[in-house]
Amino acid sequence: MRAILLIHTGGTLGMAPSGEPTSLAPGPSLDLILEQVPELRQLAELKLVVAFNQDSSTNEPGDILRLAGLIRAESAGCRGVVLVHGTDTMAFTASMLGFLLAERIWASRWCSQAPSGPWPMFAAMLAAIWWMR
Repeated sequence: MRAILLIHTGGTLGMAPSGEPTSLAPGPSLDLILEQVPELRQLAELKLVVAFNQDSSTNEPGDILRLAGLIRAESAGCRGVVLVHGTDTMAFTASMLGFLLAERIWASRWCSQAPSGPWPMFAAMLAAIWWMR
């Protein structure tokens, strides 16, 4: 089975209601999410890393630099990377990581998780597996 580095940074997938129905705050860990969606483990051997669990609108350049270092350090032996990220700043993070990781030979795959279900993550996992075969 192919190994995929799955890095969690927060976004909707990592948030939980906090008080008012429209308020969200960092919630369950990625391990808990994988318990709820065990099919992800059937797609690939997963190496799980929680970089941070925050709303992506609070990301700062230092967070993205930390992600680049984490990807370099943790991706050995992995065929691809799925970065679970909120939609608010995903384009900015993707652009910065594109420059910071330009020497990498594999492609990072991005996952935006809608509250409606796990399908965007399945698609990102399948894309990472397919791309790296």
